Amino acid sequence: MRILLINPPQTFYPGSDLPAGNLPLGLMYIAAVLQKANYKVEILDAFMAGTDFQESGETITFGLASDKIAQEIRARKPDIVGIAGPFTCQMDNSIKTCNVVKEVNPQILTVMGGPHVTLVPKDFLEEVKTVDIAVAGEGEYTLLEIAQYFEGQKQLCDIKGITYRQNGKVVVNERRQFIDNLDELPYPAYDLVDMEQYLSPQKIGYRSFQNRAISDYKSRLPL
Repeated sequence: MRILLINPPQTFYPGSDLPAGNLPLGLMYIAAVLQKANYKVEILDAFMAGTDFQESGETITFGLASDKIAQEIRARKPDIVGIAGPFTCQMDNSIKTCNVVKEVNPQILTVMGGPHVTLVPKDFLEEVKTVDIAVAGEGEYTLLEIAQYFEGQKQLCDIKGITYRQNGKVVVNERRQFIDNLDELPYPAYDLVDMEQYLSPQKIGYRSFQNRAISDYKSRLPL
């Protein structure tokens, strides 16, 4: 079984700070837990994998275009795709990424987590039909159990912290408690990301995009 974790592109609005290319630590911790359980997992940081600019009105979206994300999914052939859903203002990119996954292969199990999904899991799943399972709260052990469900080892009703569909209805399970001992988590899966993208000598301060991309971005901002 193959699991792909995706950090989607991000959109920046007039007055936004410059894009910060930070490590997707949340996905890296989830990946490490899956690796420890001997699952094959990959990370696609679609925000950092390229410096494509997609303009729409006064907004600019950074990251891989949808057709390139589709190419990555076809090449990696995942059975499960977990997508990061950051703050509400970025959810359109997460949903768009999920739509691309289902367009490539409707049989892929799509999972999404993050702050927005955590706050309104039922409403979110009722609105976004391409997401199969919404994860509320910490996702490390939740996604591990979802993988076990995919293999037939667990039932969805027994997995805490998820919202899913059953017989046409949205079911909200009991919330999962926070991890008591964070030291039990393995180190983040640094082996699954290209560290050069984040530690390039050309980065500016904590910004990891190259000089050309930063200059281009500034030139596109309204005066």
